[in-house]
Amino acid sequence: MRKYTKYIIPIMAGIIACTGCASSDREIEKTTEVTTEATTKETVTTQEITSEVTSETTTETTTEATTKETEETTPEETTTEDTTKELEFEETTKKPKLKFREVDEVVYVTRHTYVYVDYSTQSQKKGELGVSNSLKRIGICNGWSMVEFEGDTGYVLTECLSLDKPVEKTMEYYDEQFAGDCFIGDSRTQGLFNTSQIITADFLCSVGQNISDVRSDEKTLNHLKTKKYRNVYIEFGINEMGWSDLDKFERCYEEFVNIVKQYQPNAKIYVQGVIPVTKTKSDSNQTYAPHRVSAFDERIKSVAKKTGAIYLDIAIGICGESRVLPEDVAPDGVHMGKYYNDKWLDYIIENRED
Repeated sequence: MRKYTKYIIPIMAGIIACTGCASSDREIEKTTEVTTEATTKETVTTQEITSEVTSETTTETTTEATTKETEETTPEETTTEDTTKELEFEETTKKPKLKFREVDEVVYVTRHTYVYVDYSTQSQKKGELGVSNSLKRIGICNGWSMVEFEGDTGYVLTECLSLDKPVEKTMEYYDEQFAGDCFIGDSRTQGLFNTSQIITADFLCSVGQNISDVRSDEKTLNHLKTKKYRNVYIEFGINEMGWSDLDKFERCYEEFVNIVKQYQPNAKIYVQGVIPVTKTKSDSNQTYAPHRVSAFDERIKSVAKKTGAIYLDIAIGICGESRVLPEDVAPDGVHMGKYYNDKWLDYIIENRED
């Protein structure tokens, strides 16, 4: 039996293998059918999903396109307030339209100014006006006067006009008022002399002079030593605006007032507050800012209190409550013309202790 075993075993193995092959073939066919069915279902499912996605994408795209088209075609909303505001401005200049109240009257120029093509100081100038010039005014609105000028219409700042004819003070008037007096100061005091031409008073002043240097100025000291004055008017501060040490300013000012008192024991001594500059000047250079002018003024008041000198608030006399120099009275924002220099002199006359 063992002799035939080697033949029997291979034969049995072959039979089993054949049986396995047949079974495997049937399983393969069954698996193939299942796989095919699954594949078919997956294909259908994929097509359905793709269809849904495509449909959703198309819907979103259409919605976005519609929204964008609506945004592009729908005009911006304009409120009634914006529309009303726009109507108040000219299309070209965007400048407020003014409705002038009609008048028919003669007015007089109270200070040097200009006639403008339009109601703006930035517009072209049609002509120049001097003190006491007369004009026919035909309209008033918002700080502007509409006037007849050289056969046409022009515009002048109302603050420069008056219904009352100004009394022009002569040189003789100021000569009489300031006879025997002395003015000491910087370029502003020099300008005061240039426009008034007072010949009965001494003007000890120069461009760039400051309160520190004047204490040793030979011309000034010689006049104080050799002459007897009725009133002495001191004006400093604008050239010292750049000083950071206000204590030095006050100390120098006090020393100079005491020097004047030493040489002029019978004179009344007046210390004048700092005259402000124009807004344009102070905006462009904070050295001349209003708060600095006020700070220097306080130091001058302190000097007056300690020395017995008389303080004159020139700024209120020239500028009024605004304490800002009007734009058109000082071309450089600092030095004034005749009209405002005369106001300076008038304020001294009205407020000094005679």
